[in-house]
Amino acid sequence: MAFAVPQEGNFGILFLLIVSVEYGSRKSPSIRTICQSALPQHWRTARALFLCKDVVGVIPYFDGGSSPSILAINYVQNVSVSIPLTQEHFMNNNTDLFCSDVNGTSFIVISDVDMYWVYRVSTGVLPSGVDSEWEDGATVNDPGSVVPVAEIYAPETEGSYDREVPDVSWSPQGLHALHIFYGTGAVNLSGIHSTRTRTSLWPMQTLHRLSPSGHGQDIASATTVVQGTVGSYLGSEGLHAPWLVASSESGIYSVAIIHCDDDDLRQTSRLHLFQYDSCSPEIWVRQLALPVDIGIHEIFAIAMDERLGIIYLSHVQGRLLVMTYA
Repeated sequence: MAFAVPQEGNFGILFLLIVSVEYGSRKSPSIRTICQSALPQHWRTARALFLCKDVVGVIPYFDGGSSPSILAINYVQNVSVSIPLTQEHFMNNNTDLFCSDVNGTSFIVISDVDMYWVYRVSTGVLPSGVDSEWEDGATVNDPGSVVPVAEIYAPETEGSYDREVPDVSWSPQGLHALHIFYGTGAVNLSGIHSTRTRTSLWPMQTLHRLSPSGHGQDIASATTVVQGTVGSYLGSEGLHAPWLVASSESGIYSVAIIHCDDDDLRQTSRLHLFQYDSCSPEIWVRQLALPVDIGIHEIFAIAMDERLGIIYLSHVQGRLLVMTYA
């Protein structure tokens, strides 16, 4: 796993942190730091990251003074290259960027209001391996470095005045996304506007027919809606906690902690598992019970390991908790 984090006590310096989660049938799970290195000083934060074998790609915000690019770092050989991004969608800092790994290939998904653009990062331009052809600090001017794959039009839900996008993933199943919609219509007895989380799937068997044309295409998708909003840790002011949502590499599962206010102003939080069936297409959702000794409001981050049927819960006090969902 890769993170861009500020240096402790100095929020002006951004560090790349790569960790591995080690586990086995006869040992407790643990976290080990693989790499920690400073990113360029003028970066205030990273917009998105992807991890492909021994390379981590970091996408900063576009500052207007230079063209947007990917900084691809081989953290084993300490070699980095710059990959320019010429597509206009990367120049808009207000869009949401998400990265996915599919069978060793990295994809970037850009979400902007009611549109999605999917791009594939060519593995040939990454400085991977011991005998990489790229020199440290090189710029990769290859027109095939980032290739458009699909454009998808997703109309806005009626009756909502705002929305957020906690998670978008590209996978062998297709594209799936979680949206939080803040409604202007129905309110509960306490006068609070209802919020709801919509999960959508655009199956791959429909997306593969798309050819990028500059015009998004409205593809029928499977959707399901649950009341409430995807949560994030709220314990410390100023702490940039991630959304409490994660998806499996195959695209079959997503897991999220959903917060929902009831009519008595009490907030209930539950762990939801979403299962995608691209053949139907259909999305099933069920709630998972947490162990009694785990406080759901103490969870800082969440992850999945589909091979073992495991959900990892990162406790705010530094513990790593494991539970099965299969």
